[in-house]
Amino acid sequence: MAVSGAVIAAGWIPFIVVLVLIFLFSGFYVRYFMHKYDSEIVITVSAIIALSVTLITSALVPVDIFLVSYMKDHDGSFKDWAQNKTVRDDLEHTVLVTYYVFYGIIAFFLFLLLPFMYFFYEEKDENSTCKARCYASLKYCVVCVIIAVVFLLIGALVPGRTSPKSNSTEWEKIDFLLHDMTQTSNLKTSYLKTN
Repeated sequence: MAVSGAVIAAGWIPFIVVLVLIFLFSGFYVRYFMHKYDSEIVITVSAIIALSVTLITSALVPVDIFLVSYMKDHDGSFKDWAQNKTVRDDLEHTVLVTYYVFYGIIAFFLFLLLPFMYFFYEEKDENSTCKARCYASLKYCVVCVIIAVVFLLIGALVPGRTSPKSNSTEWEKIDFLLHDMTQTSNLKTSYLKTN
């Protein structure tokens, strides 16, 4: 049995309404804080879209929770339309792909478009052409991407603290967490005392 239209509408129509409200809020927010006399439309639009995409990604969490909880009745059994595991898996896969798409868009804005727009704006001069500004901002943007890749590789390859064994009890995991938190707070305290 496929997912009924009512289920899809109940989850996604409020999300669409929130999406429109997010675009309106982002537009007003960026326009309120931008310089009134020294702004460019391309930079303003990219800032509005970047803020909107970030807020939309946050708005996916309630939709995800709603769709998962809407699969079950009050007694804990699955509803008629959610009896089939493939239907549930397809719905969860759709939400997962939506998360991935939005996180990819955020990464694009964060590491490519926003640095490019920032440096494009900073290269503004009365003698500069658009081509020269694009070339200069592209150079700086490539440096930002290289720095981001280095940081991501360091984060992926440098080992972190050791965690408790996977077969340890819950109490050992909590004890490890408490011990780790007290060590971190002791380090902060000792740092503050020395400075």
